[in-house]
Amino acid sequence: MKEKRIPWNKGLTKENDSRIRKIGISVSNSLKGNSNKKRIYSLDPNDWIIECEECGSDIVYSSYGGYANTKRRSKKQKIKCGTCRQLGRKFSKNTLLKMSKIKTGRKLTEDQIEKIRLGAIKRIENTVGNIYPNFNPVACKIIDEYGKENGYNFQHAENGGEICIGGYFPDGVDKKKKTIIEIDEKHHFDINGNLKQKDLKRQLYLENLGYRFIRIKI
Repeated sequence: MKEKRIPWNKGLTKENDSRIRKIGISVSNSLKGNSNKKRIYSLDPNDWIIECEECGSDIVYSSYGGYANTKRRSKKQKIKCGTCRQLGRKFSKNTLLKMSKIKTGRKLTEDQIEKIRLGAIKRIENTVGNIYPNFNPVACKIIDEYGKENGYNFQHAENGGEICIGGYFPDGVDKKKKTIIEIDEKHHFDINGNLKQKDLKRQLYLENLGYRFIRIKI
């Protein structure tokens, strides 16, 4: 096993080591009167954002170093976000085999699945644009009628567009009353006529966010 190398200057400061003190003085003198060697980019973390030249999405940096290095590279090469860098990338057979072995039998937690799903939606929005799920115009009319009769103001596909909540797009949402309405068509049920597990799971998730649920079967 390869031994881990320890940096020669670990634990040393300009107060307790003359070599560190000399380096500090040398760097300080080299910056005096030389504006080219000073930090030429914004020190405000809110400015550490660079636009991907492929898809136009924002690349947000958490440190000045990463932001500044990318700005310097932008003069010589095209800046791409992580998603665009992966497009068209080819892997060797050995790499693909290793990736396959890692994923085989791997069980994801609910939180991990949620993060993957939300990440996929965000990538689609950044590369393609807004997401417009399929909808049934008849269901929209039913939502409007129910809303008028029961004092709700639901936003749906034909009334402002479906609202994304936690990566899901309910048929109708009343923001003020925090109420969701779902129109259950045939494809929402299994062969025994029971509501499918994925629909029940989605309802439970949204209810945990504080939303009241109304289901209408058609």
